[in-house]
Amino acid sequence: MIEAAASGAEPHGDLRAHLDGCAGCRAAFEQEQALFASIDGGLRVTANADVPASLLPRVQARLHAETAPTRTWLTNWLVLASAAAVIAAFFVARVVWRPDAPQNPQTNSTQEDPSGPVIPPAQEPAQGPGQSAKNSSLPSPHFSMSTNSPQHGVQSAHNAFPEVLVPRDQEVLLTEYAEQWRGHKHPLLLAQEFDATTLTPLQVAPIQIEELDVKLLAEEKSQ
Repeated sequence: MIEAAASGAEPHGDLRAHLDGCAGCRAAFEQEQALFASIDGGLRVTANADVPASLLPRVQARLHAETAPTRTWLTNWLVLASAAAVIAAFFVARVVWRPDAPQNPQTNSTQEDPSGPVIPPAQEPAQGPGQSAKNSSLPSPHFSMSTNSPQHGVQSAHNAFPEVLVPRDQEVLLTEYAEQWRGHKHPLLLAQEFDATTLTPLQVAPIQIEELDVKLLAEEKSQ
């Protein structure tokens, strides 16, 4: 019945026959039709109302008021980003195009020019061919002072041993140490001659093992 009242059409069939015979249902049906008709009329009036002339200017003003803060915020951010980019580019340019760092100052003469006079080896007394061959196999330490010498390049070129750099105040001690080193040379140790005496081989007595007496199981049972 409500659907028929909402549609606005006249009832048919059984609904029509019931409304003709029932006065209460017919009155309720008419009220429903009147209610839906008033609702439809109000909606039509509201939907088809005339638009006032001042509506469009008010809408435009409201839109401009809403977009103005957004544009201001965007402009501020663009300005800040541009400033940050300029500062970053400035620092990068300084790092990339900075002049080369000055070279380190020259160090003292001891570290920069390690050359020094080489202590000449003391002359040794004449030795026999056997002893000279033994002594030549023992290397001796080579020392040099921390003073500049023009002949250092020639001497170091012909020197096969490494040089030790020492200050001036240790020259005397090093000289004495070198002399003591040369005086403490010992001849090479030679292996003793092998005594080729024939050794008697060790005699080992043979091991005697008694034979095992194995009996069959059948013989043990018979016994």
